[in-house]
Amino acid sequence: MLVRGDPLDDGERAHERMVTAVQSSWRPLQRGAKPHHSMCPHLPLVLVSLVKIDDEAAQCVVYRHLNHKQSEWLDSHSQWEAGRKHAYHSGMQETLVREAAAPTKFAKGWYLVSWSTDLEPAGVKPLRYFGKNYVLFRGEDGTATLLDAHCPHLGAHLGYGGRVEGNDIICPFHAWRFGASGRCTEVPYASRIPPRAAVKAYQVQEHSGMILAYFGPEGSEPDYEIPHIEEMSSPAWTPLQQAHIEIATHPREVIENIADLAHFMPVHKTLIDDFKVIIDGPRATQRSIGRGHNLKGEPIPVASVATYHGPAVQFTHLQWAYDMVLINAHIPVEENKLLLRFGVILKAGEGVTLPPAVLEAHVAAARNGYFEDVAIWENKRWRDQPIFADGDGPIAEVRKWYTSFYADSTAP
Repeated sequence: MLVRGDPLDDGERAHERMVTAVQSSWRPLQRGAKPHHSMCPHLPLVLVSLVKIDDEAAQCVVYRHLNHKQSEWLDSHSQWEAGRKHAYHSGMQETLVREAAAPTKFAKGWYLVSWSTDLEPAGVKPLRYFGKNYVLFRGEDGTATLLDAHCPHLGAHLGYGGRVEGNDIICPFHAWRFGASGRCTEVPYASRIPPRAAVKAYQVQEHSGMILAYFGPEGSEPDYEIPHIEEMSSPAWTPLQQAHIEIATHPREVIENIADLAHFMPVHKTLIDDFKVIIDGPRATQRSIGRGHNLKGEPIPVASVATYHGPAVQFTHLQWAYDMVLINAHIPVEENKLLLRFGVILKAGEGVTLPPAVLEAHVAAARNGYFEDVAIWENKRWRDQPIFADGDGPIAEVRKWYTSFYADSTAP
């Protein structure tokens, strides 16, 4: 929840109110008092107030108590500066309040958890995302189900040795059965099922060759959908080609690419003539027209429309040597480790079969273009308050958009 106070430039009356808040709230803390429950909700506002009056000693005291649950005692000026710069990214003063009051690791939304072809009928897959273990299985009716991995009985991992019967998964340890809702449906040796015998189940959708799952705080519901890729049902397009790579970085590094105009020439050797980013609710779209090269090295025009549907699934319609649709999706494995998935289909024409070497060469070129950023992502340092130059693109706007998926969010 974003706590809003008076804008920092509202004049002397606002300034006087902030000074009053400072005097009434932070001085007891400075004397060693622990934050009272009635005081804690106001600490972020107090912190902003202290920035206004430039009282760094007081800032350290209040920031320390904002982090008291994690025992992160930020007493030094250098530690405070690092925290303040982190909160000031995108030029938004209010971000300081959000970061201090509600830190979180992962953005809520739909994520690609598996390609459809990787989960056969009655198949079982152990997965690890967001620093947690999951099990994905396909029931005999063809429906994919995602559950927390560990049996509530004695903790066996359902993804290792578990088997599917009907539309249930059976624990390999004591044969407890769990349905798509996560509820235990049978304990074969017991006269009754324990009332709390259940594991968490996740909302799952499957289409366009993807198995998607929604991750968010308990009780939250998705407020957008991942659209179907209609081209996949057309005989004029090739079957979906897939690749993946695991990299050491944070999702925000990947997201930022959509706004980074200046990197196209140094990284992708593509000259951009027209570039625009459009933010529309949960979607961020990059439209670009430029000049690149085909596989023979000949200059050709390149046009693309790349849309993030939420924080983690991007579809790109690319006009290059062939018309293409690309799927670029990422999902955190741990806090700073990502699995990147890449998919591509080409418009060869109805009744046309491309030679395997031609198809692979164009798929590889598109895939490698996506992966060209990886070496930079894995070795760069995140800047909360970067020094921007004219022509960088609307990076700050996209950063602000991405933070919206953290509102009221927690790790899944």
